[in-house]
Amino acid sequence: MPNEHRHPRWAIRPLVPEEVYTDRQEYLDYLHKAALNAIGRRTMSTVLLGQRRMGKTEIFKRVVNRLFFEQKNPADPQDSVVPVYYSFRDSVISGPDFAVEYVENFLRWMAAFRMQDPGLAMRESFKAEDLIEFVRSNLPMSTGLEEATTLLRVLLKRDDPLAATGALWLPRRMSDWDDSTIVMFKPNTVTLIFLILPLRRLSSGAFSLVAFPRPSYRGVVFVLPVGF
Repeated sequence: MPNEHRHPRWAIRPLVPEEVYTDRQEYLDYLHKAALNAIGRRTMSTVLLGQRRMGKTEIFKRVVNRLFFEQKNPADPQDSVVPVYYSFRDSVISGPDFAVEYVENFLRWMAAFRMQDPGLAMRESFKAEDLIEFVRSNLPMSTGLEEATTLLRVLLKRDDPLAATGALWLPRRMSDWDDSTIVMFKPNTVTLIFLILPLRRLSSGAFSLVAFPRPSYRGVVFVLPVGF
């Protein structure tokens, strides 16, 4: 059940007040529609191009909030798209620590969306060990969730150097295992410019939305910001 007493209608808090947030509706609507179209495998991973400090991350937050609260069947993997928001750190982090953080964040957003409780997406809501047990006790255990919670448990032990390689692949594999749809929003992403050159420009203005010419993964869509 949504916890509206503790949390307002956002899963990730916007920084700009609603009354002064203007001229971005085109981008909000495009990314929201593209995410929902991913359910039918009819969308592409997208890069949002814009100058630094123009509000790319703010757009992401608002699209994530719409996806979180405005879908009719969030508990149904075949009739919903799970929004996952992950912000890369500015500081250096080791590979094993990153793997734990990435998988833990993924599971938090998965549980928060399925249960419609944005508080679960907050890092402070559970320790990683408690999160595993919470997910296993409160969500229907699909193959994907079984594998994801097992992976996090292995990563926390930090005794399998190969386990960390499975972290970045988890969204794709979970989508395949469960025939579900996941949209990954990743602000603060460092993207090499040569990846941008062959892409197809979809719109212009303060920002440009650029889509890969083919879907990147079955059931998984990535939305990335690039500043210049």
